[in-house]
Amino acid sequence: MKTATKKENTTPLTKIIGRIPGELVYVGKKEYQPAVFQLITYNDEKSQTFKTGNVQDLVSKIEENKVNWIDMDGLSDLVTIEKLTKHFNFHPMMSEDIVNTEHLPKVEDFGKYLFCTLKMLRVNHKTQLIEQEHLSLVLGSNVLFTFQEGMEGDVFGTIRDRIFANKGRVCKLRADYLFYLLVDAVIDNYYLVLESIREKVEMIEDDIIAHPSKNMMNNILALKKQLALIRKLVFPLDEELGKLIKEHPEYIHTSNLTYIHDAHDHVKHLINTFEAFREMLGGLMDLYMSNLSHTMNGVMKTLTVLSAIFIPLTFVAGIYGMNFENMPELKWQWGYFTLWAIMITLTTGMIVFFRRKKWF
Repeated sequence: MKTATKKENTTPLTKIIGRIPGELVYVGKKEYQPAVFQLITYNDEKSQTFKTGNVQDLVSKIEENKVNWIDMDGLSDLVTIEKLTKHFNFHPMMSEDIVNTEHLPKVEDFGKYLFCTLKMLRVNHKTQLIEQEHLSLVLGSNVLFTFQEGMEGDVFGTIRDRIFANKGRVCKLRADYLFYLLVDAVIDNYYLVLESIREKVEMIEDDIIAHPSKNMMNNILALKKQLALIRKLVFPLDEELGKLIKEHPEYIHTSNLTYIHDAHDHVKHLINTFEAFREMLGGLMDLYMSNLSHTMNGVMKTLTVLSAIFIPLTFVAGIYGMNFENMPELKWQWGYFTLWAIMITLTTGMIVFFRRKKWF
């Protein structure tokens, strides 16, 4: 297996063009950082944790009679990843998918290991944008590997706390139950992201009704883009979890299939929520356009009324603005005042008429 270490000024997709199948090519956008491993070994009696950046030190701490959770941060450290994957005899295509951050969610059985890749999502409260991190899980008989791209933190904090406190079923069951917990934690976090989108949708709806602005359409389109991103990541996960339940590899104990079913149901609920949100955003766009059209109609109505009022006044002023000598009213002493009286009467009468018709 070759390792690509040269830094190239290319886009993520062009980095994998022309490469040898199984070659490690990190296509993410994060700067290089050395890999860090956290090993958590546990059973129903005891749990331990160990951190290192060295593969040999990591291997020496693995205990065969316990569940071993190996969590790695830093996909850009291809040299360390290659050492790890060679030691545990990973399939080359599985190793390639671990560092391919453009890969969509999938679950695949590689014989010795079950491979799963998906995305962790979170809302950056400073920029209000959705950030994603590539996550891969590799499940063996008594070991579970998790490979994270290197974003600060993850969504597994409560699971670690339960292991260290020996609470719940996690310490009593095998690595496949831990696999379920991690996947379910990622899926549950999607609900938090959707909740932030729902709040934005409600804010935009209130703003459209109360005080619409030109930025409303941009905000709606930005939300549609964020929703499309989540939808792209969740729809394949629905299919892959369904395939996992149907094929149920030997690494997933039959008793734990119920939990996988539960995670699959959550994904289906997320998809229904996406469709509802898409309809809501479509409704907001229609509401904005309707509000904009209503405002424009009001402006046009006002201009039309003003034009209608000034048409007869312009007619009268045009008649007596002509330069014909034979116009008897030009010599009349009260002609000027009479015309003013006529124009004022016309204006007042038309305004009263329009008001009674409720045209403005």
